[in-house]
Order: sequence, then C-alpha cells, then structure tokens
Amino acid sequence: MERVRAIRGLGWVDATSRRFVLPRSSASNVVAPETALPFELAERDEGPIAIVRGASLDAAQRADVRACLADVVSEVAFLLAGEKSAYLVDPEADVVACLEALVALRGEAFDPWLVVRGGGRAAYLDASLDRPLELTRRREPLDRAYAAAETAAVIRADLDRLMVYNDWLGFLEGDLLIARAIGLACEVARGPRAPREVQVSLSRRDVLVLAANVDPAETHALAEALVEGMRRLRVQLRHPEVRAVPYMTLSAGAACISDTTRTPLDRALDEADAAVQSAKLEGRDRVVVSRIEP
Repeated sequence: MERVRAIRGLGWVDATSRRFVLPRSSASNVVAPETALPFELAERDEGPIAIVRGASLDAAQRADVRACLADVVSEVAFLLAGEKSAYLVDPEADVVACLEALVALRGEAFDPWLVVRGGGRAAYLDASLDRPLELTRRREPLDRAYAAAETAAVIRADLDRLMVYNDWLGFLEGDLLIARAIGLACEVARGPRAPREVQVSLSRRDVLVLAANVDPAETHALAEALVEGMRRLRVQLRHPEVRAVPYMTLSAGAACISDTTRTPLDRALDEADAAVQSAKLEGRDRVVVSRIEP
C-alpha cells in the first residue's frame, strides 16, 4: 500500500461529550455538537493520523481531543492556520507526519514547503510526491552545502518591521509571513536565473540562502531578487506608527566567500548578519554585499 493514503471526507470530534465520528462512517449523518471540531484522516504504516482544525484550542483542550481519539488514531495534529502552502501547526505535532498526511489529503496540486509550529518554532520542509519527505531544521543543509563548495555566498534575508507586524496582527500572522518569505526564497532559488546549487533554510526568524560557486555579481542579483520579490508580494502594513510604509519589505545582507576551506561557516554567517544590519541602517528594503578573503 501507499505510505500515506487519504480517507476522503470530514469527521468530527467533541472532547466535551467524548464523542466522535470518523470520515466515511455509517454514523456520518449524526448531528455534531456545536463544540465539535472537524478533522481529516489519513492512513499510514504507523497508524491513522487525524488533522484536526483547532485554531482556538489551548494545550489542555488539545490534550482532551487527543485522549478522545486515542483508540482510533496513532497521531493527532492540530491545524492552527494556513495560507496557500504554508501551515501553522501546534507545538506537539509530528511535523513530518502532519505534512505527509496533508500531501495525501490535498492531492497532487499540493506542494508544501513550510510548516511553522506554534510558539515561533519553525521547520523547513521540502516535500513532493515523487520522493520521501526531507525535514531540515535551522542550518543543517547549509553546513553540508558549504562543506561541498569551493566558493560560496551566504545571504541572510530579514523581514523589516516584523515585530511591528507581530504586535499589530499577532504572532500567528507573523509566523505565516515568515512562511511566505521562505516560500519566496524557494521560488527565487528555483528560478531560471538562479545558480544551480542553492540551499534555503531558517535561522532564528531570518531566511538563510546559501549559493555555491557564485561570484559577487551573481550574489547581489540573488539577494536583490529576494528584496524585489517581497516588494511584489505587497503584504500590507497599515500600522498607525508606520504610516509612511504601507507594505512589508525585506532587507538582505550577503557574504561572498572566496575560499570555504579557510573560512568557517560561522564567520560567513556573522558577516552576512553584519551586512543585513548595514542594509537596515541604509533605510531598509536594501541589499548589502561584503566579501571575505582568506
């Protein structure tokens, strides 16, 4: 059988009454209580996983729902929010299992690239239907790509005024905006003019891009494509304290390394961080590129 198989239809679960109805159940015509939550179900080798739409639940309520479904599923993941291919899930969720289920449930048109855990923790997910899911956290893919390259460029892209955006709309929306920035970086990295060897990851709340075997001009073009891409997204920032800036922007700082064997990745990341701070001091929505010679 397939590793993950979708069970079509919606079920519901109500932790208050400890009742539930599975998708395609003979009891599917039973009227759900007002407090019931809809969920989708996918079969896996490890057992069924339920994707529950529970944006308003706290940790204790999520535990109650998990207990209610414990006899019929092996995993429960709570979908807190979603935008296109970016999904916010609860902190306790098994990220890979959740995204595998969503791939099966949404079909071939679904191409997830990021799942953000509640509480600001995030994981970049490269997923497709023709190869296993690969989960990478923080900078592991950058370490491998950097070690394999002779020369490289490290770009740190930082969303301008993100804290203002968070304060205005809440951290859930802020996390989804970071998800959009990751998606943008992935699109730029896969573009026809992008270098062939590009890795995208996440460090703290910044997007990291590593391009292997590129020169400073190519690095600047890649960083500028990130900045311009955020301009095109036109994410509104109508905050009363920032009246002159109607849309969210992105600043990018890059470090070009001419010899990766003599320059540790940590130094390259520090240099990219200094470059992005310089870009912000120049007025935000800017690109600054520096060079590291051995």
